[in-house]
Amino acid sequence: MIKTIIFDIGGVILNVDHMIMCRNYEKYSDFSAKKIKDAIFKSGLKQRFEHGDYTPKQVYEILKKELNLTINFNMFKDIWSDIFWLNDQIMPIIRKLKKTYKLALLSNTDMIHFNTIKRKFNFVKYFDVVVVSYTVKMMKPEQRIYEITLKKANTNANEALFIDDKEENVAGASKLGIKSIHFNNADRLVRKLRAIGIEI
Repeated sequence: MIKTIIFDIGGVILNVDHMIMCRNYEKYSDFSAKKIKDAIFKSGLKQRFEHGDYTPKQVYEILKKELNLTINFNMFKDIWSDIFWLNDQIMPIIRKLKKTYKLALLSNTDMIHFNTIKRKFNFVKYFDVVVVSYTVKMMKPEQRIYEITLKKANTNANEALFIDDKEENVAGASKLGIKSIHFNNADRLVRKLRAIGIEI
């Protein structure tokens, strides 16, 4: 019997477009948006930031130097975070599930993004447990991060359901015996929830 439902944030509750950020940095750099994206993602910098290996100021200094950015730290943070907008269709689902189930957030994210999310959006208040990668210094699909989330939720693996837009993260949860759903859109999610007996 499912007691706890664990949600990813980016790609599920929030829509995400990293190219918005890259195009905005392009205005203050000698490099193209594509080169900027490569410097952030292909280099592994974003992953290490989400892992908690760098502070926001360190990431700023690295990219300021590599990309010749002519912006201050506050502007850097504003642009870094201007990539999210709410998936309006998911919020009614979360509000309904909250009435019956314990809810948890489990996200690979960095300090700048999560601080912005808490400030700009109000969905975090619906969740009983929050686990974000940079604070625990591990990331999905590492097994330990799922175990930490279950422990915080006081829930066994067979009592949990995990929802994520990335197949590798869904597979990581499934290996622990957590029932998992690969998220595509809200309508499909409702159908999948009802198919496994979730009250929605």
